[in-house]
Order: sequence, then structure tokens, then C-alpha cells
Amino acid sequence: MEISIDAHKAIKNDFESFLFFSGDGDFAPLYKLLISLHKQVIVIFAHGHMGKEVYQIEKRIFTKAVDKLGVDIFV
Repeated sequence: MEISIDAHKAIKNDFESFLFFSGDGDFAPLYKLLISLHKQVIVIFAHGHMGKEVYQIEKRIFTKAVDKLGVDIFV
């Protein structure tokens, strides 16, 4: 819940990009809202732990599966 509240506050402050460290399907409605508002959405998640609801979002979402967090995460 706190993540969603913080995202809504950030929308009011004209943030353009949102980086989430959760592929949980419960966040799919938030991701869809942000995308509909023309925001960039980046989702980092552990291999095999992205909800089907997030996987089914077809447009304007960037995802990255990781085994561990480190300096090479975006390589």
C-alpha cells in the first residue's frame, strides 16, 4: 500500500519514470495506471518471480530479471 501511495504522490510532482523492485502481480494495476499517464515503468524482479498480470502488460513496460543485485544489473 505504501508503494502505491508514494507513486501517487510522485505523479503529482511530475515524475516521469518509476523503478520498482517487485514483479508481484498485485502491482499490475499501478503499473497500468502509470503507463496510461505516459510514465516510464521499469520493473526489476527475481528470475521466475514476475506475476502473470505484469507479464501480460504489453506496452511501455520495461522488465529485467536478476539473480542477484549488483553493479552489473543493467548490462
